[in-house]
Amino acid sequence: MDASKFRQHLDNSLKLLLDIARQYCYNDFSETFKFIIQPSGTDFHDGLNDFEKRKLTILNRYADKILTFDQVIDLLYHDNKVPLWINTTVYESKKGLTVIHLLCSRRLRHDNELFYGAVKYPPFNVLVQLPPDSLRKDINGKFDINWKKELDDRQKPRSIFRKIKQLLTNNG
Repeated sequence: MDASKFRQHLDNSLKLLLDIARQYCYNDFSETFKFIIQPSGTDFHDGLNDFEKRKLTILNRYADKILTFDQVIDLLYHDNKVPLWINTTVYESKKGLTVIHLLCSRRLRHDNELFYGAVKYPPFNVLVQLPPDSLRKDINGKFDINWKKELDDRQKPRSIFRKIKQLLTNNG
């Protein structure tokens, strides 16, 4: 896959993702995007060749950081090879910005080795993750796309200052 086709597939998958998300979620979605890349694992395995291991080492340095469109292309496109698959979901929607989560295969493949047919814009699989019932907040049959971000925020360790502020806010 050449770089321009990869860029086009990412761009088209983002448009499709927003179209689907708007059907199921009540959030307003901006077409200004930032990205979070997460490899499917951080460790090497026997199925990875030396080139893939080198690229995974680089990708691990950027995992869970907020990135631009061009940074995503630079990190995922390598001499006509791209990840075998990339699960594309909305992580957060807020005024003026939509953050896209990209869960990526660690294996890199040429265009003719990608899954065409079931996937409209390979290697990008467009998905809208459903929240668990305990986190579902429906409005007119649609849910909040930010449930995963909120869950992650709850699970992050809090600094002592944040804990004190929360205690004072809740008791004041």
